[in-house]
Amino acid sequence: MSKESLLEGLNPEQREALLYLESPLLVLACAGSGQTKVIAHKFAHLVKTKKFPYNSVLTSPSPIRLRSR
Repeated sequence: MSKESLLEGLNPEQREALLYLESPLLVLACAGSGQTKVIAHKFAHLVKTKKFPYNSVLTSPSPIRLRSR
């Protein structure tokens, strides 16, 4: 998955959240606004750019739920 494909279909605010790599980021959003999509794409972006290994995060049932989306 390329960087361009990760950004595809995201609105400007979602893109900003995806590309933000500094200190922790709080994203406030209402139901149905794409929070899970942003988190999944951000995770893929961080793993793809080698900011951290995927196995350091996938330690709970949450990845199963993310994978199904």
